[in-house]
Amino acid sequence: MGKQQGRRRMEIVGGVILLLLLSTAHGCRNPKRENEIDPALIIPRLARAASPAEQIPLLDFLSSVDLDDITPGTVDPVETVRPYLDSPNPAVAAKAGDLLAHWDDRRATPGLVRLLGASDAVIRFSAVSSLAVLGDPAAAPALMRSTNDPDTNVRAQACFALGQLRRPISAEVIEVLRQRLDDPQEAVRASAARALGRAGSGADVPVLVDRLRDPDAGVVSATARALGRLGDRSAMGPLTALLGHGDQATRSGAAFALGRLGDRAAVPALVRELEAPDPVLRGEVLKALRLLGDPAAVPGMLEVARDIEPLLVSYVPYALSRLYDPSQREWFLARLADPEANVRAAVVFTLGLANEQAAKSQLLDALKDPDHKVRLSAAAALGLLGGPDVIEALQQTANADPDANVRGAAQINADLAGIQADGVVPRLLQALDHPEPAVRLSAAVALGGLEPPEALEPLRRAAEEDDEALVCDVAQAAVDRMNDAEFEKSPAKARNVVRRKRFTPRRGAGLEQ
Repeated sequence: MGKQQGRRRMEIVGGVILLLLLSTAHGCRNPKRENEIDPALIIPRLARAASPAEQIPLLDFLSSVDLDDITPGTVDPVETVRPYLDSPNPAVAAKAGDLLAHWDDRRATPGLVRLLGASDAVIRFSAVSSLAVLGDPAAAPALMRSTNDPDTNVRAQACFALGQLRRPISAEVIEVLRQRLDDPQEAVRASAARALGRAGSGADVPVLVDRLRDPDAGVVSATARALGRLGDRSAMGPLTALLGHGDQATRSGAAFALGRLGDRAAVPALVRELEAPDPVLRGEVLKALRLLGDPAAVPGMLEVARDIEPLLVSYVPYALSRLYDPSQREWFLARLADPEANVRAAVVFTLGLANEQAAKSQLLDALKDPDHKVRLSAAAALGLLGGPDVIEALQQTANADPDANVRGAAQINADLAGIQADGVVPRLLQALDHPEPAVRLSAAVALGGLEPPEALEPLRRAAEEDDEALVCDVAQAAVDRMNDAEFEKSPAKARNVVRRKRFTPRRGAGLEQ
């Protein structure tokens, strides 16, 4: 794809995203409420079902049930499903086990362990996967045995499940995972490395560093990421050596790890990787540099705004705002003269995300930029800064800008700017309760990019309670990313938080009777 074609695609995608944002401003329905499955409707039919062909789809429908929504004293889905774990049909038992694990029913552990002896590898894999969700230490002996299963997928999933066990992790589990690093199948070796990254300790670092020489790139990438999770800086040298050459997956894994080790000595090597041809690698490097927080990386990171990949370009201001220091203001303002509109747009939004009030006059001027992308970014940035002068300018833009998308964004951000708050994050948190759905959506998008810890609970509440489906979905996506980041830092601490993700109900036919 040529550069001009790529830039055109970026503009089209950006326009689609903005129209999606604006579409919530006028009475969208919430399909989440239309898809709910009533367990009182399903459970009687499940009781009448005589064959596995009837039972399995009905059990599957129950996966959409949120136990928090069950009225006390009514039918209990967990008690209803639990007997099916003892079904003589392994497929029914496995489906029941999957459902009980989804509901965090640790009483299902013995039944799932029994299924590990099934003759069908698919059933064994399902049982191991359910045990991974539960994380019950009582399953550890059986899972350790399953790391010797004749089926590659079962062995790999058993390693994963061992890494998911609630803490503390026994020395026996760690030793089994170390042994699986020598498995003849690369999928098992990679899974064992990932599990050691979650369950291991500094004592496992030398073992994992040695595995960076594995002939399979996927294993090396998994091992590098495991070293990053363990957080031992003694791995810095071997990880940095992986950058600059070789497979994209290997280099992405190294970038991930170096960002989490927190040593800014890796910044020059990471900045050089921003010129790599692979967009996935460039994105991983941007995230790593954001975590390291070294202002020396700012010029290289801003250059990514010239990229043809729209998702990378959209991430640049969020990454830069984490590194921003007021002493850099004049440098950033000078970039507003850059001939590339995407660079100007990134600078403008970065200044807004960084709450740089001293740049407000330049951001107001950016509302008159000849490129609509810059004007869009200026509207978004000014909405974060707030103030009567901002509201007036945005309202004028909403009435007079030649681009309909800019007019819509200006109106949304005028509403956002009117919120009385001290700082960007407090303003966005208040905006989650704004009566205008497009303002709530804009706030959820921005909070998802900034990922401030104090936004986790408000975003979760928005995901569960907002009347607009798109706001729910964007807020839930932000919660999931923040949960995943917390899981990387502390799998044990985050286990129960991650499990609280909202599950989208399945549509079903013929359930009305």
